[in-house]
Amino acid sequence: MHRAIRLFTVSFVMFVLSAITAPSINAKGKNITIDKNDQKTTIACTDNAVTVSSEDNNITLSGECRKLTVKGKDNNVTASSIQEVVVSGTDVNVIVANVGRINVTGNDVNVVWTNGIGGKPPKISQKKGNDINIVHNGK
Repeated sequence: MHRAIRLFTVSFVMFVLSAITAPSINAKGKNITIDKNDQKTTIACTDNAVTVSSEDNNITLSGECRKLTVKGKDNNVTASSIQEVVVSGTDVNVIVANVGRINVTGNDVNVVWTNGIGGKPPKISQKKGNDINIVHNGK
């Protein structure tokens, strides 16, 4: 029960943060790397890859991303659609509406997904790490 409350709280906080005016990046097929700390931005994906390799970021991904890789610490990502999510960081929260594959290592990682791409549940791989939560938020 406490874990569900925590995930809801994280979701709500990320929603509020995404509503705050943040710089927007239109990726147009280019791969994007977020390598600076304390970034609050929205990225419009068009089948590209996004890598977050820094700390304390709040990133919103709209459109369809090919891949999201999170290597940093204390990062929050909200996304519409990602073919593959790869997390190896610490204290990372990812909320994704549509996802095809989820690969997680690391510590204190939460991945909340709603739908699998193509109507199938995503392929999930969870390797070494502590306090890893991969949760289906289906209706």
